[in-house]
Amino acid sequence: MKKSGIVIILLLFLLVCGCVESVTDEYITSEESFNISVYEYGAKYEMYDYVLNGGDYRTHYTCYKGINDYLSTEEHTYYISDVDEIYMELFENKTNNEYMSGFIDELDNEFDGDELAKVIISLVQNIEYDDNKAYVIENIDPYGDYFYPYETLYRNIGVCSDKSILMAYILKELDYDVVLFDYDIANHMAVGIKTNRRYDYKNTGYAYIESTVPSMITWGSADMGNEIPDIIYLNEGGKGLYNLKEEYNDMKRFNEIDNMPTVIPKDVYNEWVELISKYHIEVSYYLEEEEYNCLEKEHNDMKRLDEIDAMPEYVSEEIYNEWVALVSKYHLEDNYY
Repeated sequence: MKKSGIVIILLLFLLVCGCVESVTDEYITSEESFNISVYEYGAKYEMYDYVLNGGDYRTHYTCYKGINDYLSTEEHTYYISDVDEIYMELFENKTNNEYMSGFIDELDNEFDGDELAKVIISLVQNIEYDDNKAYVIENIDPYGDYFYPYETLYRNIGVCSDKSILMAYILKELDYDVVLFDYDIANHMAVGIKTNRRYDYKNTGYAYIESTVPSMITWGSADMGNEIPDIIYLNEGGKGLYNLKEEYNDMKRFNEIDNMPTVIPKDVYNEWVELISKYHIEVSYYLEEEEYNCLEKEHNDMKRLDEIDAMPEYVSEEIYNEWVALVSKYHLEDNYY
């Protein structure tokens, strides 16, 4: 007799004996009792930097390679709605929630009020930006793949979407009213947190938070131009940040200084350096005090040289000698000497 025939007869026997229900129940129970903790292997101790009130701090968390690999098998694509089919899945996944909860609870137990939100924002901003993934998105696959918050926490690196989703997820779990700003043309993502009209971004009711790099809350990116982002609401009615006067004023002052001429007064330069240090702002140029003094001296010399050049043809011997010294100092070429 074929094996299939034996199986059919066995099932009929079990059915007659009233045993099929118990077999089925046992099967279902074994499926439901699947324990994700079997993936708790490859533990690593990750460090996360943040700034608070101008001070530098660091916290840590134990992440598991197995959990990260388990979550990474999920595909994040959509057919109708990216909100329903991607973002809500990223924010509601049971395994992700379970293994993010310890990290969130530690922060919640250590900080209160506005400090809690500001620490979370700074911590995610200080996670390294993933230049390799950004290159793939910009040159090969413009959509890339989306990571669960836990994946980004484990990897401790990410692009704008990874870091924005992580930041928004943690804030949402702590009952903050947050949104994702999704820019289609610029292919960018940022976070918004509920605030008052004085500090909100383009009359949205939410303060702009750049997740990619350390920066002040309310620092809206000029790279977005006039593009109006799609707004993905995650927890309407939750808490907000309404006292952002310090960050807002620091942002305005930093932009004012940044738009000044290359050489600025020493006190203004020191103010600029303090703002960079206060928020861990990344800049493409940074002069140490000795370099700044040299540059300031050079600027003053060039200014004096221009003043002398603008004088009448005949000047005093003292001024002429000063002019000769400046020409020689900088190896300047001139048609007359």
